[in-house]
Order: sequence, then C-alpha cells, then structure tokens
Amino acid sequence: DGAVTEDGTLIATGKIDVTDIDTTDTHTWSVNDGGKGTYGSFSVDGSGNWTYNLDNANKDVQGLKSGETFTETFTVTVDDGNGGVVSKDVTVTINGTDDGAIITPAQPGDDKGTVTEDLALTTGGKLDVTDPDAGQAVFVAQTNAAGQHGTFSIDADGKWTYNLTNNDPAVQGLGAGKTLTETFTVTTADGTTGQVVVTIVGTNDIPVLTGKADGAVTEDGTLVATGKIDVTDIDTTDTHAWSVNNSGKGTYGSF
Repeated sequence: DGAVTEDGTLIATGKIDVTDIDTTDTHTWSVNDGGKGTYGSFSVDGSGNWTYNLDNANKDVQGLKSGETFTETFTVTVDDGNGGVVSKDVTVTINGTDDGAIITPAQPGDDKGTVTEDLALTTGGKLDVTDPDAGQAVFVAQTNAAGQHGTFSIDADGKWTYNLTNNDPAVQGLGAGKTLTETFTVTTADGTTGQVVVTIVGTNDIPVLTGKADGAVTEDGTLVATGKIDVTDIDTTDTHAWSVNNSGKGTYGSF
C-alpha cells in the first residue's frame, strides 16, 4: 500500500516480492487496465518495483478538502510462463489538502463603496470567491456587523451592503469634502479573508447663529451699541468668515 497527497507528495512507491521454488521460471509482471487509474497511473517493473503517479491536476483531486481521501486499488499479476499465475492488490490512498480560496470583486471596484452624509446613506457590491475544494467557495454570512459609523452585511454569495449611521456625531461633524473610512473583513468557508473599504464623504451643514441681535443708542447720549453673535457648526473642521451687508454702511451710522 502507499499514499500520496494533493499538491504535496505526488508519487508513491513500493516493492512486491515473488518467491518461486521453480528457480528456472521467468516471471512476467502486469497490472490491470494497463495501470490507468481514476486519479493517477500505476506501473510495475520486472523486479516488482511499483510506482504510482498522482494526476494532481485532476478536478476531483483538487476538490478534496483537508482530511478527505480517495483510494485506488490496482491488481498486480505475476505469470511464471508455465501456468503459475498469482495476483496481489496494491491500494493507494490520496489525501486532500486545503486549497486557499481567492477573493475578487465581481466588477472592478466592487470591494469598495462610498456613502455621503445626509444624502446617499447606503452602498454595496459583490465579491466572488473561487476555491477548488468542494463546498468551500462561499462566504461566512454577516448581518448588520457594527462598524464605527455604520453597519455591514454580506451573504454567502458575496453580496454586501453598508448602511451609514447618519446621526453619528462623527459623521455629522464632517465638513464638505472631508472623509472617514471603514474597513470590514470578510471570510470564506475555508478561512481565507478579504477586505471591503467604505468611504464616508461629508457635506456642508449650515451654521446656526445665536446671541444678542438687538441694540440701542441715544442721540447726544450713548452713541455706541455692542453685542455678540455666537456661531454653532457641527462641521467641526469648518473655518468661518464673517461679513455684513453693504460693508456695514447704514443710513444713520456704521456697523
């Protein structure tokens, strides 16, 4: 018996000994079906040395997962040319290995997405996975996995969505054109991982003015009025420029 391993040890060897008290006999060795197996080929020489070569490119062989096996049995026959024929079976075990999955975007850019504060709150795409190992070309599903600024979901087929938490202070605090990013890890059935990156784009939120907006002066008396207007802006990175209409030129004074 012997063993080979997908993507590893592709050749198994051994030796079968023959004993014949008829010392003058000449032995002819052969193997059933000319040594053509389902997953590889088997040969034996005139001294009983046998070799099995695994067809590593075989789709079924590549489809074996770690811990899974196939077996092939070959019958070796020795003929002494005088009517004496004897046979022995040789069994070869083919061991599977884990073939790493390959994750790719179904369309260019499908592993990335963009959302916009107050406007486009959802994005999505599709990832593809290829894996020769049977049953492994699927993703581990995630539902509403919490990110820092939104939630992420992906199904077994690789379709993913991201929903922005628009009332998140960090999101509302983004100025026009400012961005945040979120990165999510996706996993296939065999443990291979990939990433989806979402960019969050800010928009301009109008500032709010509060404070003293009225004042009074008196002819020949109090000639100056003052006050303070406060500005509140949730876009924390904004820089504010102040101005007054008509450059402050009023009918009865200047501002």
